[in-house]
Amino acid sequence: MTFHLENDLLKGSFKQLGAELCSLFDKQTQTEHVWQADPKVWSRHAPILFPIVGQVENNTYHIGEKEYKLSQHGFARDRNFEVEKQSDNSIVFLLKSDAESLKVYPYQFELRVVYTLTQNKLAIGYEVKNTDQQKIWFSIGAHPGFVCPFTSEESFSDYTLAFEKAETVERMLFADGLLNGKKQACLDNESKIDLSHELFDGDAIILSNLKSTYVDLKNKSNKKALRFHFESFPLLAFWTKPGAKADYLCIEPWFGVADTKGENKDYREKAFIEKLEVGSVFDCEYALEILIS
Repeated sequence: MTFHLENDLLKGSFKQLGAELCSLFDKQTQTEHVWQADPKVWSRHAPILFPIVGQVENNTYHIGEKEYKLSQHGFARDRNFEVEKQSDNSIVFLLKSDAESLKVYPYQFELRVVYTLTQNKLAIGYEVKNTDQQKIWFSIGAHPGFVCPFTSEESFSDYTLAFEKAETVERMLFADGLLNGKKQACLDNESKIDLSHELFDGDAIILSNLKSTYVDLKNKSNKKALRFHFESFPLLAFWTKPGAKADYLCIEPWFGVADTKGENKDYREKAFIEKLEVGSVFDCEYALEILIS
């Protein structure tokens, strides 16, 4: 089932399956900004990553002596959420741990996804509540895909990623879906990454500890832009399917990252893992703003 939020400027649509954002439509320019899940390229729109981000090595992880199986990005994206409440400008989806989730992730939790539409901005909030009788550990992240270019008259390489501030940062490198422990220079006191499909031949661009709180996906030669707010997230990734030369770009804020090949640590020791005390709530938010010229 699909639910909607709408105002004079934007219309957002959300699937009950995975609480997934499946459309963000700019009514002024008649532009769809969310990738429409072409199954020949990438069959998702904006999956929620929980309780892992990326892969654990061999799809296996352990907590103490106990071993569990979990596929890439976890199970939340493939579960039906209930709609806890809805108003004119907001909708709250809820997923609770159950017998099925406990087989692959041994912690009790409540995961809420809160969408709030205000003027030209859609805010997406995540809330994780520890409903267990012990501490729990988790990772969480977003994987929204955006149509790029915005119009058929433009090309992917007409676009750039423009950060709020100049950054000096290295890119984490991948091998077969896992980090390989290596890094590569990406920005050197610079604020822009010009897009090309070749940038992603080595898979996702993963950056950590950025000073900026937002990045604009924008045309180099005009004012068309989608501003992506990611304040408080320690990691930001960019991805489009290597070799596909498809017209979309994912911008992904993360609390968590894939395993480093050969390290397969205890789940509780994973890089960027979050810990939550009994009864406590973790929350974070990112937002999509359509800049109006």
